Amino acid sequence: MRSSKIPWRGWAVLVLTGVAGFLFFLDRNVLAALKTTLGTTLGLSNEDYSMLVTAFLAPYILMYFFVGRFIDRWGTRVSVSTFVVLMSIAALLSSLAHDKWQLSGARALLGIAEAGVQPAIFVAVATWFPPERRAFAFALRAPIQAVGPIVAPVFAAFAALSFGWRSAFWMPAIAGIAITAVWWITDSGHGETVRTAPVTVRSVLLDRALWGIFAARILTDPFWFLLQFWQAGYLQESLGVSLAGVGRLLWLPPLGETLLGLALGWYSDRLIRRGLPPPRARAWILIGLVAFTPCALVLAVVRHVDVAIAMLVITQFMSHGWLGGTTLLAAEYCPKQRMASVVGVMSALGGISSILVNAAAGQLVDWFGYSILFLLAVAVFPVAAAIVWWCYLRKSAPRPQREAVGVP
Repeated sequence: MRSSKIPWRGWAVLVLTGVAGFLFFLDRNVLAALKTTLGTTLGLSNEDYSMLVTAFLAPYILMYFFVGRFIDRWGTRVSVSTFVVLMSIAALLSSLAHDKWQLSGARALLGIAEAGVQPAIFVAVATWFPPERRAFAFALRAPIQAVGPIVAPVFAAFAALSFGWRSAFWMPAIAGIAITAVWWITDSGHGETVRTAPVTVRSVLLDRALWGIFAARILTDPFWFLLQFWQAGYLQESLGVSLAGVGRLLWLPPLGETLLGLALGWYSDRLIRRGLPPPRARAWILIGLVAFTPCALVLAVVRHVDVAIAMLVITQFMSHGWLGGTTLLAAEYCPKQRMASVVGVMSALGGISSILVNAAAGQLVDWFGYSILFLLAVAVFPVAAAIVWWCYLRKSAPRPQREAVGVP
């Protein structure tokens, strides 16, 4: 299969989606890195922190049912600009918070913004890149996005120790406004937004070709969010790492995940270029990732910091591989005009299970320790792999309606 030529605006959009993702992940992970600090300065308990996570996740999940229609209707130029501005406002409000209620309100607004920007970014990249180059394109933007969680612990620790924890939030707010202006200029030139009849949530949910993907996301999404919000607390409270130590160590998992993700994206696209149908290539990649599940079991029992960091690298790579891989698999079964709606509903379903698990995480940690969080991964990923195999790799697996998107 011969690869299509990508116009320069496509590559520029790819870089900007990475930068936008960087800002969102920075803001999200700053809160995680400052968990213990906020507990001291604002008097937040583990249950209060669970409330902050829930305050982010609840609107994040709810808005997924609505943002897809907005993106499909107005296109990525308008939608990404809108959601990045909302992120900037949320970051500014976080820096002004004085108690858990004010901080919860700011995190709720961030959840609304992130629910919109994630499917919008996916549609933007998928619009500019054909299937045989799509996985690597997503992996290629990952190093930019991954700088967020990589630098967040270092940035949060430096800001908190030097200027106070509030300074770690208002800086991303200013950067977001600048990125919005650049995005508005760049994401153009691939045709007018096609006005079609609105895609309903019901029609997406009744699409049987997507049921296996939905089930897999419901099972695996909670672990991705657990890693995002609780690994800093795990290092500090379970392994005795200081805040400065978190700053020195916690950039390693996202960096390792990014490097491994590049190799995975390249290999996934290579399978397609060698003739394997895109849906089967994506499905086999997901199943292969389950081989790394034992690393989560090691995290449940290890007490050595270096070993824990190595295992966090691999488990974060596995969980992020599932998050991105299921989205790519879904893209093979939906046309461009409904892609954002499908991604939104799929993310909402995974988010519902995530909010239930994260809402209980604080109490579970108090009762059983952090090991219980990692044992969840050992249980759910093999089940999700079995579902993917049953739904998409048997001879009776559904066939894509048509190629989801083409190159502009």
